[in-house]
Parts: sequence; structure tokens; C-alpha cells
Amino acid sequence: MKPAFVWLLATALAAEASTDDPAGAATRSPAPWGLLRMEWAVERSTGSAGELEADRLDQASWSLRGSPAGWQWGLDVPVLQRRDADGRAAGLGDVVLKLSRELQALGAAQSGWDLAVKWKTATGSAARGLGTGASDAVVQLEWAHVAPAQWLVFGELGYRVTGTPAGRTPRRNAWHAELGAQSPWVADWQWGAFAHAREAVSRVGPQAELTVYGQQRWGGQQLRLHVTRGNSLGSAAWAAGLAWSQRWP
Repeated sequence: MKPAFVWLLATALAAEASTDDPAGAATRSPAPWGLLRMEWAVERSTGSAGELEADRLDQASWSLRGSPAGWQWGLDVPVLQRRDADGRAAGLGDVVLKLSRELQALGAAQSGWDLAVKWKTATGSAARGLGTGASDAVVQLEWAHVAPAQWLVFGELGYRVTGTPAGRTPRRNAWHAELGAQSPWVADWQWGAFAHAREAVSRVGPQAELTVYGQQRWGGQQLRLHVTRGNSLGSAAWAAGLAWSQRWP
């Protein structure tokens, strides 16, 4: 699955467009940080694969996002517990920072485009299997488009510069891509799905996975459930998670 992120509403564009008006007419916050969203999420993934190569990986994460005019920033802090043939380990995972710039606002008659950079830190212990042991940098272009019947189609294309821990076999840089669709809100319910693929960065192999999710909202809060199926050695075989978020204002 997406390390340290628990994927959080597919892409940043899809997340921000999942407010009352997917065409972008929602009221902007006068606060300097714009709309603010905090999320708590839990996920369990199984299958002796994935980037951290755990038989079972439990993750609890706290995320904070803001969207001042024309910008979006994000912070994702994961806590992991892994289990495999060597035993168990638990602790802080690799923290992820993100900053994106709106290139074109999403509207009813035009696509939305963002340019984003992400920095995965090396806060997780590689010796205990809680992190990769090195920092990674990602640059990606994010896209969203309001389709007929208010469906949202979204995607991203990015390149990852992958760090290698000292004394380890060099890891490879990799391209990744994502494509998905999200339904309009119906009686405060919504669902969607997206496919994610990434080139191999190590001996484990490439990633290929499909995620289906559904969510309910009330006021500024949302509750979301997702299930992911991995289709390559670089992805966990299965994952499922639950997330609660609060938006201000």
C-alpha cells in the first residue's frame, strides 16, 4: 500500500474536490492556512511482500492538511507494527511531507491540475523493518476532471528519486501512475476506486494494486472504509482500513 499515507482519499485533488461542490464552488476559508483537515486512520495489510516485506503490517496514522489559496500542504505521521518469521516490531514509520501548487483550478468546464513534491523522511528504523532507511523525493503531476453526472475522474503521474541506506544494495528511481473515479455525493454517501502502479525500486519488484473505497459525511466529518488488492510482489496481497477525518471550517 502507500507507505505512511494510508492513501488518504485517493489523490490530493480528489480529496479537496470531495467537498459539497466537486466543481470547485465551495467557499474558501479566510484563514491563512485555508481549509484544514485532520485525519486518523488504521490499516492492516497481509502477504509476505510490499516495500517493507512484512507478513502482516498494522498501521495507525495521523495526518494534517491545509489548503491556502493556490497551495496545499500535508503531513503524514505513521506508527507501524509488523509481524513476520523473525518476530514483531513496532514504532514510528517514515514521516511524509507534501507541498503542491495549483496550476489550474478544477471547475465544471475545465480540468484541475496540481504540481506536487513529496519528501519521505527516514524516521522509521530500517533495522527493525519499520522504514526504508533512507529519504525519498517525489515530483508528480496531479489531475482531476468533472465528468458527466458529477463523477470525478482523477489521476497522477510522478517520478521518485529513491534513497539508499549506507552499505545496502542501491535502490532504483521509479515512475508511478494512478487513475481512478469517484462518485458524486448521494444522501451523504460516496464511493470510488483507483488503480496504482509503480516501477520496481528494489529486488522486491514493481507495485500494482487496486483500491475500492466508500465514505460517509456529516457536517465537517467523514468516515471512510477502503479495501486494496495487490497484484504484484511489490504490493501487499490485501489491505483494509478505516479512517475518520474532521475539516475546518
